[in-house]
Amino acid sequence: MRRIALLALFALSLPAAAQVYKWVDEKGVAHYSETPPPDGKAAKIELKPSTGTPPPVPETDWKQKELDARQQRIQKEQKEQQRDAQEHNQAAARYNKCLEARRRLDIMQRPAAVYHLNEKGEKVYYDDAQREREIAGLQASAKTYCD
Repeated sequence: MRRIALLALFALSLPAAAQVYKWVDEKGVAHYSETPPPDGKAAKIELKPSTGTPPPVPETDWKQKELDARQQRIQKEQKEQQRDAQEHNQAAARYNKCLEARRRLDIMQRPAAVYHLNEKGEKVYYDDAQREREIAGLQASAKTYCD
């Protein structure tokens, strides 16, 4: 039984060890064959048995590409979050300026006397001309920030 298995194995290995010949005819066409041409002008080609498996793909290539793609996605998301936060902060600042302009405008338009504190902390009352200039400035600010 062992001999039959060895003979079968040997028989299977014979085609892999077969000789291949290469020659070029008078027209310049290359030919390959298991037998040499009649004129005997051929080169022997050594054939190596194929393993039947493709060469391994280095794991580092696809792993590195995946890591690079993740990093790019994370950076993009961070930039979007920063942009959104900046837009939110700008909108909040604009809203606060609008509220402050409206509040001060409301105070200035009241019929009561209006004052501000100077650098010494003393009350300084607005006269009619100052009050009108302040109202005009606050109306412009409200229009800018509230529209």
